[in-house]
Amino acid sequence: KTRQAVAACRASGQRRDDVRQIIVDGNAKYLWQPDGIMRVVQLLRDCETRWSSTYLMSDRLIELYPAVQCFLKHPQQSALAHLIFTELEYQVLHDIQAILAVPHAAQELLSAEKTPTLSAALPAFEMLLDCWINLQTQLPMLAHYIRVGIVKIQEYVNKGRKTRVYALAMIINLTMKMEWIEQHWPADDAAQAEEWMIDAVCYLCLAPFTVNN
Repeated sequence: KTRQAVAACRASGQRRDDVRQIIVDGNAKYLWQPDGIMRVVQLLRDCETRWSSTYLMSDRLIELYPAVQCFLKHPQQSALAHLIFTELEYQVLHDIQAILAVPHAAQELLSAEKTPTLSAALPAFEMLLDCWINLQTQLPMLAHYIRVGIVKIQEYVNKGRKTRVYALAMIINLTMKMEWIEQHWPADDAAQAEEWMIDAVCYLCLAPFTVNN
């Protein structure tokens, strides 16, 4: 329904202008909660090739929904009245937004780094897992759908813990070293990471002698 509402409001230049004018008129009268003013911005479509696009689409719809609701309720838009959210649907939209906010935050964390982020990937995904596990108890009606995401991320994390390049990237990161791995990984995986570190150090120390010989 979110996609349908956004698509309908953006279906023509006239509709986009109408929604914008509703926002402007409401701002002039300080109609919008909480402080009377709403940003004069456009609704966003999601896109399969863009990270977090579904989150950004629903986030913008929530931000502009009072104006969107006014537009959909207008007598001239009676054909779109079925796109008005019920109270329950609007609450579910907020709940879904809370779920989507977690991977969005993880993605923002990784993309904000100016240095290579391989060492930050697993910690970010493990943070995502912790947040989603907590949300399962907070949003029991959506727990099944959250679980699907948890299983997929857990598969990736489990593979990452057993990958040498991930472990070494985290160990040589001065903000992590072995400490983070020892605190968050199973004992067997942490021991394997330490063994990889020792192998790498030995190789670096012995390499010059091997070349000379």
